[in-house]
Amino acid sequence: MSLKILVDDQIDKLFTDSPELASIKKNKFEISVASFANLKYLNGLEFDDLLEELGKK
Repeated sequence: MSLKILVDDQIDKLFTDSPELASIKKNKFEISVASFANLKYLNGLEFDDLLEELGKK
């Protein structure tokens, strides 16, 4: 299985689990990277705050 397939599957799961992400005017990859980095490295950041920051830029 290729890395692209694995990443695409995780991106699809993220957007299925959080449909509000579709309202952000960024591409799916950019939103997903921010979300995955938040989960891995920014444990204290609230998801709503992350969505707000993504919407600003």
